[in-house]
Amino acid sequence: MEIRRLLLFVALSWLILLAYASVNKQLFPPPPVADQKAEPGAKEEPAAKAPDQDKQEQPQDQGQPANQPPEQPVKAPQQARQHHALGSLDPQSKSTIVVYFDNRGAAVERVELVERKSNGRFKYRNLLKTSGYLGHLALSNETTGGCRINIVVPGSPAARATSTETPEKGLAIGDIITRIGKTSIKTKQEFLAKAEEAKPGDTLEIQVQRNSDGKTATLGFTATLTENPMELIAPTQQLSANSIANDGITPSFLLGLSKAGESNLTGTEREIASLPSLRKSNWEVRFPKGKQPTIEFHFVIDEATAKAQGMVGGLKVVKRYTLANTYHLDLDISLHNQAEEVQKIAYRLDGPNGLPLEGWWYSNKVHPKMFKVAGSRDVIWKRPKNG
Repeated sequence: MEIRRLLLFVALSWLILLAYASVNKQLFPPPPVADQKAEPGAKEEPAAKAPDQDKQEQPQDQGQPANQPPEQPVKAPQQARQHHALGSLDPQSKSTIVVYFDNRGAAVERVELVERKSNGRFKYRNLLKTSGYLGHLALSNETTGGCRINIVVPGSPAARATSTETPEKGLAIGDIITRIGKTSIKTKQEFLAKAEEAKPGDTLEIQVQRNSDGKTATLGFTATLTENPMELIAPTQQLSANSIANDGITPSFLLGLSKAGESNLTGTEREIASLPSLRKSNWEVRFPKGKQPTIEFHFVIDEATAKAQGMVGGLKVVKRYTLANTYHLDLDISLHNQAEEVQKIAYRLDGPNGLPLEGWWYSNKVHPKMFKVAGSRDVIWKRPKNG
């Protein structure tokens, strides 16, 4: 009797495993083999097909002609790397969020909740950071030593810093930090580590090199630190597979063209390697006039480059970010066909990175109304019916 039960148990176990494998294969099929071979940058196996045979099959996945030239990355028109922000830390501005942008990839680098209570303190704070807050400066290392300031948001402790050596108030974009207190600074890592030792309410003595009218002056500033605002999107410590940064920051909302000549994606395509990279290139920055704070990023693939890679013609991509109201950041993406004929394009858009890792109740704590759950990690999007 016991043996029969054991045999029945083994048989049922095998049936369950086979049923699970069958259902799993139907619901989650493996990626098409052809798409994997067409993926730019993929390493070939020792038993790969001959080059001529690959050239005949690959364009079918990418929607490009069979006589396509070998994929070689094309350099985009040179644009200087820039950092910008929408919003303000000035209490008088009534800003509720500050969004930091990097024109490399036209990405969102950071989002801070900066709404204040009646006593002037941040309504939502980062309770895990006990150090003082100077403001996000998007620092970069200088080859000659020190770290360069690439952004200063109005109302931040950095913008409010004072100096007895110049009437100008605040640290400025382009300043090179060379000393904090009595400590000489050679890299941004050294500066951040030293600054984290200070607490809210402490003052920092910061020495910078400032270039004005072709002359370099050494200036000293005193900044009073505040508490850290809550970071909704923040730099992460580990790079993701799609990250393009070398300084530990994973940008959000990166966009890349994945197919030309087709409008469908299977889930395995990466950015087309033979075209200028929209993820790694610096985009042109514009600030259109309007009632709401807006920043636009433009990227143009010219006709000659596009046709050389099998596209019908040139293409302009525009990413438009708008602070709609309160905590709303709108992202609009538009593709402008520069060719006389219709062309199909498929692109892939990343989501937000560096979000808080706590459970659903964490969203409830940052929501302004009682018993509301929607909050910090919700991503709301819509697509026009005719789009």
